[in-house]
This record gives sequence, structure tokens and C-alpha cells, in this order.
Amino acid sequence: MLLKYILKFFKVFLIIIGSLTIIFSYLILFYGDTSNQRRAIIFSNSNQMLGIGKKYNHFVANTPEKIAKVIYFGLIKNFKKNDIPKVEILINFKNLKILEAQRQKKLNNDLPIYAKAKIKITKNNKTELVNVKIRSKGDREMHRIDIDQMSYKIDVSKNNFIFGMEEMSIQKPIVRNYGWELLFHEIMKKEGLINLKLIPIELSRNSKQLGIFVLEEGFSKELLETQGRKDGPIIGIEEELNQTFPILTYDYYSEKKMGNRTIRYIHSFKKKFRIFKKKLR
Repeated sequence: MLLKYILKFFKVFLIIIGSLTIIFSYLILFYGDTSNQRRAIIFSNSNQMLGIGKKYNHFVANTPEKIAKVIYFGLIKNFKKNDIPKVEILINFKNLKILEAQRQKKLNNDLPIYAKAKIKITKNNKTELVNVKIRSKGDREMHRIDIDQMSYKIDVSKNNFIFGMEEMSIQKPIVRNYGWELLFHEIMKKEGLINLKLIPIELSRNSKQLGIFVLEEGFSKELLETQGRKDGPIIGIEEELNQTFPILTYDYYSEKKMGNRTIRYIHSFKKKFRIFKKKLR
């Protein structure tokens, strides 16, 4: 008798769900002046949405194994607990005002380059607290949308590390093109080239949840030494001045630490490059 009532309940439940699905599908596909556009978008991208067919970029789910992977990563894995480490910025009001002024570029001679803070790291039920120096980072507008989405540059105090790093930045995934930057550095690592650590984290500030960010390794001697290279000059570009080759202006990381011989080499390189740039013009 109980089984009969259970089966009857599920039958009614399925009828209700089926009816609601039909009504919802009708409203989406046929109701309203923009229904033609909605149908075109849905049907033209259905294979890509499901992860099957030739329109799905760089992957075709054309075997039972691959289709099972699409279902697993697209549906089942979303219900599993992730192992993304939690990182919390602990900062007082005075130093938070310094970050906000830097974000808004309200700079003056009294404003320190770095604010003081602590980083709390929680992973696998273990907690670690590290003293850091922190400042606003980034030249593009997306780095400075608001205080909850801003990017940070972090320098860890001496004899301490965060995930094996002494210098790093924290920014939204969109800044580094979501997972593509991570894939690029994995390829660099596989090919034996210098690559950066990129670690997805759940970021919060003073207990306020800020969402998923990416922690990216900074340019330092630790980066070189951990990958089997000797300490030496690291050269970047001055993005505020120009970003198009060959009209670039270069800057140099840790120039003061390299010693007189290296500084002479760097200035010589700068002079040669200025001559080279004039010839190109």
C-alpha cells in the first residue's frame, strides 16, 4: 500500500515537472517579440552549450567517455566541495584608507608606498597568519573598479612565504583571461621555460567575502632560483608609457640589488636600446 502511494506521488510529481518544463520552454522559445532571436541563439549554440559538436572550441565530445566528462565537470562536480584555499586580508581602517587612496590615484608625498596588513591562509583545515606589505596594483580600469574588486601587490615580510612565494599579486580572474593564463604557464612549465605560479583563491577582507581571485607569483630572485636559474636582472615594460613593440620603454626589477657591475650592464643596455629604437624610427 505504501509503495502504491509513493509511486502515485512520483507520477504526479513528474507530471507537474513535465508540465512546467513545457510551459517554460514555450515561453522561452515562442513568447514575445524577441522569440525569433532567442530561438536562433539557443539552437545555434546548443552543441557548444552541451560540450558536443564541432562548434565547441578545442574539444569535441564525440565518444561516451568524453560525454561523461562533460556531464561530470558541467553538473556533478559543481555539487562537490572544492579545495580552493581561502585567503583573508586583515587590515585596519587607517591602512585600508591608504589602499583606497592608491586605488583612486589620490597620491601625495605623505602617502606611503605600501600599507601594512596580515594575510590569513586557510587550507585543509589549517590556518596560517603572515605579516605583509600591500598596495594597489594595475594601470587598467578593471584593476580599480571599486575597493572590493581592486587588484593588490603584496610583499611578504622577511623569512616568510605564502605558497612558497615572497612577492605576488592578487586580482580578479578576468584580468588574466580566466583559465587561459593558467594554461599558458602550465605549457611554459612543461617546456622548461620560466613560468609563474597562478593559484585560484577565495578572497575575503576583514570577514567580507569578495569572491574568487587569482594569486599570481611576482618577479623576484626566488622565481629564478626555484626554477634552476641564477639570480640576475629581470626586465619588464613601462605599461603606462607604451605597450606596442618596438616602441617600448623597459623597466628593471630589483635593479638596486644587482650590484655595480650589473647596474653598469643595465645602463649600457638602455643606451644601446635607445640607439636601436632611434634607428627603427
